[in-house]
Amino acid sequence: MKFIGKSHSTTRTITGFRSLDLAFPMFSKTGEVKIGIPNNIPYYVYGAWGMGKSTLCNVMAGSIAGQQGKNIVLRSIEGFDEEWQDQQLSVVGFGDGKLILAEGMMDKKGDEKEEYNIDELIRQMRNEDVAVGILDSVAGLQPAMERDAGSIIENQMGRRAQLSAKAARHVANVNLWRKSPCAFFAITHEYKAYDQYSPSTKPGGDAIKYLTRCHISVGRIKWNSNDKNCRYILGDGSYIIKGVIDKFNYGIRGKEFYVFILSNYGAHLGMSAVFDAIQLGVAKRKAGYIVLGEWSSTLNEMLKQARAGNDDFFKPVVDALQDVYGTQPKKKDESEEE
Repeated sequence: MKFIGKSHSTTRTITGFRSLDLAFPMFSKTGEVKIGIPNNIPYYVYGAWGMGKSTLCNVMAGSIAGQQGKNIVLRSIEGFDEEWQDQQLSVVGFGDGKLILAEGMMDKKGDEKEEYNIDELIRQMRNEDVAVGILDSVAGLQPAMERDAGSIIENQMGRRAQLSAKAARHVANVNLWRKSPCAFFAITHEYKAYDQYSPSTKPGGDAIKYLTRCHISVGRIKWNSNDKNCRYILGDGSYIIKGVIDKFNYGIRGKEFYVFILSNYGAHLGMSAVFDAIQLGVAKRKAGYIVLGEWSSTLNEMLKQARAGNDDFFKPVVDALQDVYGTQPKKKDESEEE
């Protein structure tokens, strides 16, 4: 079959974080499994407060833009720490890139308007030297009519949803005209349902949910779920992000992935590989040790080696994962359906 006209093949970035790369599988005509983060689709990323949504997007965005040698444009409504942002992006290979902030856009009166900042985000995404756009967050959008209202009694319901819907349509249009792909991450909060029968609430309206190609639910997972004393945050402040692909138009729903966030460092490839190896059945837990063939270590020793920058210590685990494809655990509801 031949395509007449401009086609939009899905290009991908291999991050090295194995379960993350395996979370977006597609099959080619040859039967070969395609893995890696798609570079040219809009993502909808949500989760409870403090789960690591922005951190995960930094991992993915920094990997995509870093490997392409291009830039990231960010509209950060909730704010961020410059040094920590720089550290998070640098450890995934974005050290030489530019982080362009879409902010400070004024109207004729000299007042900054969020609508104009979003316009600037989209305008920058049309530039070929930008590989990723990030909106952090949809829940934080404050329309000018809400900000300038004389009283909270005035009704502006639905305006934020209108803005997010328009932004999503513009973003969907960006890749139609670009020569190279551009990814987009829309981050929002997820609130618990009012009752057990209702779905969770994600601010920003429904249109942005329909127009984004991939939905990622972000939470955390314990280092050892079998240990009652194990917590979601380790003693040194490190934690593990758990992502679930709730929607993916070009692949399989329900895939899980894990990224180990080393405190005061960012996403750590070696520690992530160890946890992936455990989850994928490549490594085993034995009497306080993680064992893979002749390689073994305790958690404290691994953290020590990670902080010392000894990447070679984790190489046997990273190498052992390279031949693992598509064997991730399934959600309980999927297993029951089968």
